[in-house]
Amino acid sequence: MLKKQKGMSIFAYNEEGKALLMAYKKRGSFYAGNDMANLMLSDQRVFIKSFHLITFAPSSFKSVQNLGFDHGEYMAERISKETGIPLRALFKPSKTEQKKLDMESRKENAEQIMLRHYSAERLKGKRVLVIDDVFTTGSTVGRCVKLLENQGVHSYYMTVFKLV
Repeated sequence: MLKKQKGMSIFAYNEEGKALLMAYKKRGSFYAGNDMANLMLSDQRVFIKSFHLITFAPSSFKSVQNLGFDHGEYMAERISKETGIPLRALFKPSKTEQKKLDMESRKENAEQIMLRHYSAERLKGKRVLVIDDVFTTGSTVGRCVKLLENQGVHSYYMTVFKLV
């Protein structure tokens, strides 16, 4: 869990959010992915445009294998195209899916996420936005933010939904 606020979620996770998220992650509806990216943009476009780079919290290898795509990457691509902010895949994912894990196991699993060998030196002092779909425990986005901050990067996360 993040100790101090290093990000935001646009909406609380409710039944409508669950339906949208399930359409996207379970049925591969790219319309739902576009809708979620548009929700972020319509609520926070000016703030998003203050960043130098957009990245995304990586889906696990297993999740990408099951879905055929990385849902965070897809939303980040939409936001990047809409704002003109460059997109880079900065993280190597864990192998295990988070969805069936308890809070402590999610935290341990998130520790497997590593920074890719994209030159962190080029990012030092830059503002990087980490995109994800839902904030459940904060383990995944928290790990991403921490990895970037350890390299001198000003990082912040944004999710569409937050489990409350």
